Amino acid sequence: MRRKPKKATKAKPGPLRTAIWLDPAGVMGEGPEAEAERLVKWYEEELGAKLDVHTPRNIGEIKPGTGLVLFDFGGMMAGNGLAEDNSRALVRWAEDNPNSLVVVVSDFTYDQAFRHAIEDHIGEAAPWNFQKEDGARHTTPLHNVVVQEWGEEFVPKWFRQAHGCKPSWRGK
Repeated sequence: MRRKPKKATKAKPGPLRTAIWLDPAGVMGEGPEAEAERLVKWYEEELGAKLDVHTPRNIGEIKPGTGLVLFDFGGMMAGNGLAEDNSRALVRWAEDNPNSLVVVVSDFTYDQAFRHAIEDHIGEAAPWNFQKEDGARHTTPLHNVVVQEWGEEFVPKWFRQAHGCKPSWRGK
C-alpha cells in the first residue's frame, strides 16, 4: 500500500548532507573508497556545492537532513538479496523525504534491483533503462529518484533550486 508522501521543504543553507551508500565490492576494479572519492569530486563540481558526506551501511544510518543519496549496490547481487532489500528500503526512504534526491549511480543496479523495488512499491511497471528514449534514460516513476546518465541532465532543476546548487551547465 502506498503511503501519502510528506510535503517538500526548502533546505537550510550550508553543505549538502550526502549519503554515499555503496556495496563493499566496489566497481570495475575500483574499491568503494575510491568510488566514493570520485563521486564526491564530480558532484561537488557539478552542483557547485560542498558535500557533507557520510557512508551508511544500511538505511538506518542515513542521517536526518540528508538531501542527496548516491546509491550503487550492483557488486553485491550474486548469491544474496542485499541489492533488492536495500533498494526497497531506499524507495520507501525517498517517498518519506520528497525534497531529497536519490541517484542510482549504476544502470546495472537500477535495471537489476531498483526498478523492481519501485514496481513493487507503486504497483506498476518501471521500464528497463535501455527501453527508454534518449533524454529520458535518467527518469523513474518517482519524482525524486533518478538514474545517473552521463549524457543527460539527470539532476532535476527543482533539486538544484531547493538546495541552492548552481544551474546546470547544459542550460536545463
